[in-house]
Amino acid sequence: MYKSISLIETLFSLIILSIILIINTNLNLILVKKNNTENIRINYKLDFETSYYFLKHKIKVDQNLDMLYFKNNTLYYNQNIFLKHVNKFTKKINNGIISIDICIKKNQQYCQTIKIANNV
Repeated sequence: MYKSISLIETLFSLIILSIILIINTNLNLILVKKNNTENIRINYKLDFETSYYFLKHKIKVDQNLDMLYFKNNTLYYNQNIFLKHVNKFTKKINNGIISIDICIKKNQQYCQTIKIANNV
């Protein structure tokens, strides 16, 4: 009798531990996936922010962005790679404000409009 109760307790413990392990594994997978997605989003945000400050500085120094051009899904500045995986780029000047629309697409598409006053 004692052996059968001990066996049932062991089986019950194994079932509970298995359920806990499965739930824990699923939660870890969800967290890893979310972390990867968030990491990619933050990297794109950082790319846009550094682009903004770089372009703002170049306008302050050069007063124009003629050396910024788009070719083969890559954005170049002065024949150097500025941003990769760009699928949309437009540059407009309106009332002394330069408006630049950039969309980057790797797994997801991220877009940003950069507006810089030309008289900075």
